[in-house]
Amino acid sequence: MVILDKIVNYFISSETSMTEEEFQKRKFLLYTVLTTFFLSIVYYVFLSYIDFDKGAQTMVFFIVMHIIFLILNKLNTSAWVIGNLFAFMSFSGFVIIGGFSSGISSAVIAWYISTIVSAYWYAGKSSGIFWSTLSICTVAGFFIAEIAGYEFQNEIPIQHRYLFSGIAFVGVMAYYLIVITTYEKWQNKAKNALEQKNDEILAFNEELMQQAEEIHAQKEQLYDYNKQLNASNQFITSSINSASRIQEAMLGEKESIINEFKSGFIFYLPKDIVSGDFYWFSCKGDCDIFVVGDCTGHGVPGAFMTIMAHNLLDKIINNWGIKEPKKILEELDKGVLNNFKNRESEKISEGMDLAVVCINYKMKKILFSGAKSPLFYYTPEGEFNIIQGSRYPIGSFHYQAKFFVEHEIDLVKGTKFYLFSDGYQDQFGGDKNSKYMKKRFRNFIKSISEYDLTKQHEMVVDEFYKWKRNYPQTDDIIISGFEIDTEKKILPKKDTQIPYATI
Repeated sequence: MVILDKIVNYFISSETSMTEEEFQKRKFLLYTVLTTFFLSIVYYVFLSYIDFDKGAQTMVFFIVMHIIFLILNKLNTSAWVIGNLFAFMSFSGFVIIGGFSSGISSAVIAWYISTIVSAYWYAGKSSGIFWSTLSICTVAGFFIAEIAGYEFQNEIPIQHRYLFSGIAFVGVMAYYLIVITTYEKWQNKAKNALEQKNDEILAFNEELMQQAEEIHAQKEQLYDYNKQLNASNQFITSSINSASRIQEAMLGEKESIINEFKSGFIFYLPKDIVSGDFYWFSCKGDCDIFVVGDCTGHGVPGAFMTIMAHNLLDKIINNWGIKEPKKILEELDKGVLNNFKNRESEKISEGMDLAVVCINYKMKKILFSGAKSPLFYYTPEGEFNIIQGSRYPIGSFHYQAKFFVEHEIDLVKGTKFYLFSDGYQDQFGGDKNSKYMKKRFRNFIKSISEYDLTKQHEMVVDEFYKWKRNYPQTDDIIISGFEIDTEKKILPKKDTQIPYATI
């Protein structure tokens, strides 16, 4: 059996696409073929010895057919084809041997059972019925022929006929002994494989049940966590909403600021609930001072920076009386750095970009200074001008020395001015989800600057949402446009400031 196993494994070793059941069936077929192959060789030697030439020649035919079976199996030919060929070989060979060894009385008739069994096992039910019918009809034919008086030849020498019958029956029993043993081995393997598979399924089911219990426990735990997170989120959101109302009160009403100009608008849109962008306005005698700033970050950190900026601007302008934009930026920079002086060694970058405009009604001048923030203005003659701010921000310890430049513009009736943060131009959107960019923003403001400021406000808002589409907002946004009332009455003895909450 060990030798048979090695030979069988050789002829099916290249087969990799079969299921386990197909593999075992193919092995069973090979065991049968190899058994009958060796029996054919033994019978060939025996029949040659007893001088039964027709039998020996038939055994040569069997040996050749078995070699063909082995080649077909190596080529992965289906078991149905090999099974039918095996039945044909058995049937035709036994017909020949039976016809020349006394017909119905021949011991070879017992071998017809192998034809029937093999056809059923290897080629399927329909093939088994066909070869069974053919075998029964052949045996019946022998029987009828002898009843009718036909006498079949018996070419086996008389002294060897009993030996032939004995060997034939022994061969049949040996064949079925090997086949039954192999079949039982196949069934045991299949049973063991099935039991192993069932054990694996049971183990897998137990593991799934355990995982299901763990998932259920985790789900309950997540549910509790989710409740806690929702409660925390509601608390934080409520707190930030309250902070937003405080920040809005601190910034002051936009309409109150716009009313200080001939016309104007402020498009203010925080990315989150609170903002790092801010505006600030104050009247100081013969001057109006308007500031637009963009603090580092957005949300809560940015909002805290706006509080610092507002408090410092109030101190610098309203308490100290400084009105020159350049000096305002210098003092604001000192104040921010002083607030972070304990962290100077960390080279922190917290700060802000700022644009300061001082409208001096007495001198009919506009003074501007910017910390990384420009000023756009559009003259009644149709000229669109840009004044760049300094390249230094307010705050940040990354710079050894800073220098802010102050620019002077004549106050001409009908001139429109624009201050803004970089949130609008940094917004992602459009067809390719790209940035709006500085150049597009500049060209857009230039293209709408001839319209009245109320119309411009509508166009600015519409352009933003058209560009943004369904993409998330990138940063806080503030854009202010205003036209100065050159005939505004000057109140030299009374200072006013847009009301805001004291923080």
